[in-house]
Amino acid sequence: MKVCYIITTTTNCGPVNVVYNMLTEYRKFNVIPTIVTLKPDDSQKSRQKDFEKLGVRVKHFFDLKTQKKDILDFIEKEKFDVVHSHGLVPDYINSYLEKKEKEKIFHITTLHNYPFDDYVKSKGFLFGNAMAVLQLTAVKNLYKVACSKSICSDFNKIGIKTDVIQNGIIFPDKLVRQKKSNQKPTFLYLGRIHKRKNVEFLVKYFQFHPEYDFWIVGDGAEYENIKEQCASIANITVFGKTETPNEFYQKADYYISASTSEGLPLSVLEAMSNGLPCILSDINPHKEVMDPDKGVIFKNNDIDDLDEAIKKVIDSEFDATKIFEETKSKFDTEVMMSNYVDLYEKQEKHV
Repeated sequence: MKVCYIITTTTNCGPVNVVYNMLTEYRKFNVIPTIVTLKPDDSQKSRQKDFEKLGVRVKHFFDLKTQKKDILDFIEKEKFDVVHSHGLVPDYINSYLEKKEKEKIFHITTLHNYPFDDYVKSKGFLFGNAMAVLQLTAVKNLYKVACSKSICSDFNKIGIKTDVIQNGIIFPDKLVRQKKSNQKPTFLYLGRIHKRKNVEFLVKYFQFHPEYDFWIVGDGAEYENIKEQCASIANITVFGKTETPNEFYQKADYYISASTSEGLPLSVLEAMSNGLPCILSDINPHKEVMDPDKGVIFKNNDIDDLDEAIKKVIDSEFDATKIFEETKSKFDTEVMMSNYVDLYEKQEKHV
């Protein structure tokens, strides 16, 4: 089965990482993948070589004047069985292909967010809502899969039916924990640093709790602001972007997120894959991956409730191996890819 995955770029971000995670397993299934990108990468964050190391072909179509026609010609020449898009602009291209192709094939999109929540919070009310409407228009004629039960539920509320295939991650071969140089409980946030992630709220808490260490790992629009705020706070360290996230997961004691919006949070799953108990804000995607054996949920933007959650998680005993094994059984990349291949094969027969 030949599958074309359309993404905006191979620049490191959530949807690109989901596609990469999927394709680490493609050799186990009847899939021959090709990546199509629409814009040049950020050279500092490109994952093109990672895809190519997997043996995945990456094709670029950057000329906006001929882009849609060129991709259509490529799809028809290569005789793909499935076209699978991820993101607003890729969805528009996919929808165009579905309308223009001579021989019908299966066109699918993965919905990585609920646009009326995510885009409004990240782009502002007017522009965010306009982008959300464009997203709904783009996916109208595509087969829709939500990356989480929470996203599926949000779309159902506005009358849009989707299937659900939860995001998966690459699990380490075995659980590894590393000794730290200090004995204070260490809390880790690792991921993008922008307003939707609400890292500033966590800074407000930890700056008044020197009995804990707080590590912030990642970059993004709010990185410089957070770095400046934390410059004189002894128990908070801002590390910036890392190429070795597992080193931080293995040394930290707990993972923490105050995010106000997610699809299905890969960083939380990565923390759990390293056996870390989690303290998570009370958004539905967090609740979807959490249970009492893995950590605690707190009321977001409520300092007192966060304090209670942190005390509770410290006073509780968590089994790192159990966290690892239970998370792997549901969110391993092989589980995700198997579910997609089953869907490809099932729907391809009805095209």
